[in-house]
Amino acid sequence: MGAVIGRQEDEQSNEKKSKKHRRIVKPAAEAERDRLRGLQKKEVVELVDPTELKPHPRNEAIYADEPDKDLLRDIQDKGIREPLVCNRLTRTVISGRRRHKAALLFQFPVVPVIWRDFEDAQDELEAIVMFNAYRKKNERQVMLEVEAIWSIEQARSLLLQEQGRKAGVEKKKEYEKARKEAEEGGSSFVAKRTKKTKGRRTDEVVGQALGQPKTKVNRAASIIKAAKDRLGADWQQDELVQAVFTKQMSINSAALKLQRDKKEDKISEAAEELDVGDADIRHQDNIADIPNESIDHIITEPPYDIPTGYGAMVHDDLEICDVFEGWQSDLLLDELSGWAHEWARVLKTGGNIAVFCDERYVSFMREALISNGFCQVATVAWHWTNPNSNASKAQFLDSMRYIVTACMSEDNRTAFKWLGIKRMHNFIEGSNALGRGGLKHLGQLPDYVVSWVVERITNPGDLVLDNFAGTGTTGVVCTQLKRNFTLVERDETCVKAIKVRLSKAR
Repeated sequence: MGAVIGRQEDEQSNEKKSKKHRRIVKPAAEAERDRLRGLQKKEVVELVDPTELKPHPRNEAIYADEPDKDLLRDIQDKGIREPLVCNRLTRTVISGRRRHKAALLFQFPVVPVIWRDFEDAQDELEAIVMFNAYRKKNERQVMLEVEAIWSIEQARSLLLQEQGRKAGVEKKKEYEKARKEAEEGGSSFVAKRTKKTKGRRTDEVVGQALGQPKTKVNRAASIIKAAKDRLGADWQQDELVQAVFTKQMSINSAALKLQRDKKEDKISEAAEELDVGDADIRHQDNIADIPNESIDHIITEPPYDIPTGYGAMVHDDLEICDVFEGWQSDLLLDELSGWAHEWARVLKTGGNIAVFCDERYVSFMREALISNGFCQVATVAWHWTNPNSNASKAQFLDSMRYIVTACMSEDNRTAFKWLGIKRMHNFIEGSNALGRGGLKHLGQLPDYVVSWVVERITNPGDLVLDNFAGTGTTGVVCTQLKRNFTLVERDETCVKAIKVRLSKAR
């Protein structure tokens, strides 16, 4: 007789009624038809044998998930309460794919169906996506939805272009005809203005239609475009796309990696064509090959407090490349003594050092420098005028960085180059903004801060070492202030970025 869909009426609830009028439970199929007829409201609902309906191939390709246990239990207990939407011509399921599968599983004799007519394949595909706009979706489904809408928009854009071309031809004919008539009649001709044809939908509108933020839609579209540029129709086999499909990466992470790869490729191409002359730029992770007492001064910023897994939104806003992927997020204190020892080895007597440092490492840095023979140790405070916002209002804004300075001499006259300044304060104040465009480093310093240090502890012509060079701000400033430099950086992408920056500085 088939599964009973919906709630059967209990005969015992009608005990008080006359046996003559007592309601008898109907056979399952007949009772279900009666219940489903009540679903007919704004649109006509027809009861159809589910075996006569076919799954839509694009619906299956995009969503592909099976009915979950909760949905199956609900349908088995209460029946299909929301009609399926199907194409009248092809009898394919546009909305209700999982409900249709459940009906086939439970061998329901009939399911409620609303028939729809569609103009073309694009109209049909758009309906499939729109019916699933606000359901819970995984990253793969979101990406395939974006691709579907993108293909629809492209097809409609081409159609609009063709319609616009034809309309333009007709408009030109009308224009020539009106102008000729005006000339023959001896009157002046004034062309009529026409309204512009509405173009493609904005990313925000598409995002609202998909139930997704426009930023995520943009990022998914960028991944798809790059994949199609590389593989064409086989775009789903692209490495980044597969990483999203297999849940190894989110759409945001994949888009960030794509952006980073593009920037690195751009930097690499630019660096290969550059000639930075005799600039001493070394791709290595130590300074063991630098001779003893060969460096006049050192200005550097060790890799402390580097955030791993930085938010994709922040990456996009700042246009930065996270070259620290996989690094420690905290400074390893046992490395400080080793660095200080090497700094003391390569620095000439009377040479100065300035190490940019976070507050929690200042005392450790000072102790490491003193224990390795440095004197005249001092601390400079750098105050940011544009600290990151503190939405919680529950703690102080982080708006300070510090520079630990020292000299390889007990003679305080060698510690600073006074520049004619009567009183040299240990305080810098200014913005931490780096500007936009090009490759940015998570630890990159503004030029003016490094310039402040270079002018106070070095002389023109001196050799300055930065063994944590990042993107080469120390080298850029030294170039501008007529100092020589040696830059050591372990990341290859940063080395290329240094060359690009130096070529512009020169």
